[in-house]
Amino acid sequence: MLYSGDMLTILLYWLSSFDDILFKKVLSGEFDKSRWAVTATDEFANLLYVNNSFCTLVGYSRDELLQKNAFSVLTHDAYTRLRGHFENFLLTKSKFRCDILKLTYIHREGTLHQVEEIGRSMTVDGKHYVLSLIYIPDPQGKQDQELAHYLDHLEKEFSRLSSENILLRRELANKHKHGPMIGRSQAFMETMSVVERVATTDATVLILGETGTGKELLARRIHDISKRHDHPLIKVNCAALPHALMESELFGHARGAFTSAVETQVGRFESAQHGTIFLDEIGELPLELQAKLLRVLQEKEMNRIGDNRTIKVDVRIIAATNRDLQQEVLKATFRSDLYYRLNVLPITSPPLRDRSGDIPLLVQHFLDRANRKFGKQVEIIPKATMNKLCAYSWPGNIRELENLIERAVILSTDRILELGDTQSISSSPTEGVERLMTLQEIEKDYVVKILKKTGWRVSGERGAAKILGLNPKTLESRMKKMGICRPDLSGEKSLE
Repeated sequence: MLYSGDMLTILLYWLSSFDDILFKKVLSGEFDKSRWAVTATDEFANLLYVNNSFCTLVGYSRDELLQKNAFSVLTHDAYTRLRGHFENFLLTKSKFRCDILKLTYIHREGTLHQVEEIGRSMTVDGKHYVLSLIYIPDPQGKQDQELAHYLDHLEKEFSRLSSENILLRRELANKHKHGPMIGRSQAFMETMSVVERVATTDATVLILGETGTGKELLARRIHDISKRHDHPLIKVNCAALPHALMESELFGHARGAFTSAVETQVGRFESAQHGTIFLDEIGELPLELQAKLLRVLQEKEMNRIGDNRTIKVDVRIIAATNRDLQQEVLKATFRSDLYYRLNVLPITSPPLRDRSGDIPLLVQHFLDRANRKFGKQVEIIPKATMNKLCAYSWPGNIRELENLIERAVILSTDRILELGDTQSISSSPTEGVERLMTLQEIEKDYVVKILKKTGWRVSGERGAAKILGLNPKTLESRMKKMGICRPDLSGEKSLE
């Protein structure tokens, strides 16, 4: 049975301490010898602190437990209920959110122990944690009346507070809701802030970013919260359409326009009337069609193939590409006037390597989805596994992460997620993966090589501009833009 001093100390800290003070007291060992079992976890239930009573409850040493996930020592039913409460803690972010649960822990030797557990969420330095106080009933079945009375009072008090603040919790939930987008890292939040401001306008949007970063999801989010959300969002992958059929697909054709045109076909732009058209991989659009797209942007009108009748179109255009369109303009493969019309409000979809704080959220999301897809119950993500996933550089971005989690779920034989023999995942961000240079890096590297060959001579018959087929002034401008500087006389100064 708990003695009064122990209970009073813990409850005093529990109810009155600021999050950071309480968290420091826990980690400093304030409750090491408490008869309450005490744990502290991060938001994904990875154990950060356990006291002696908890070690006795589950039969593991403290060092062993700090390598584990708290869910791994619970029965499946207890895991399911506790995870729901974890999500509620993190959703409300409320310091006074408290729930009393009856849970069953699994001892190392296989015996089961039923306990009563109270959890409280904490936010320290912008990160979220959960502190759990666990009451272990007397093995002889004696009732601790003092504890029972307190738990009853605590349950009623927090129920009242929850009711009074339900509107605030909903507001907080809605504030961080980004439709199908998942994340809360700074890079993600900055991008979503721009998206939500842009969505309220009717301006053309250009989404830039590497393959697999979720550009289509950003386009859908813009459409869903825009004034056009009641009208269709038509998606077109310009890279997937054969060039011979692309004009007909986009703008439609009249009956008899060509041999196989046995009936009039409505194009994608007409199908998107009053809505939004998403042109993915816009850099793949042939030059001849770029002129027609420019007309739609400027004049809001178009013609079907084989039809002289002008059709007015009221469509918002969202384009996306993983190419550097400025470089395509310089190479004359993309019209400069179209580029400037599309580039009114550019949005960059950040790569996953710049969103490492979102990886645990994405892993859990893809794990849940894979479980439903394959009818599995893989529930526990070991801390070492999560650390490995967070440290990897993800050249294939979110798409690569989703595919890896699906594969891991298929290969896992029990509740614990196993990556298997996945050699591409390394504890080092660069180990085991070949880094590919960007187009800008390749261009810069080539220009520097030519300059070195010409002794850093830009103009003249033997100058770098002549070899590169550029005007000397243009080359100097490009060098300045790429950060290429002539070395000093010793020739040893860095070019960066």
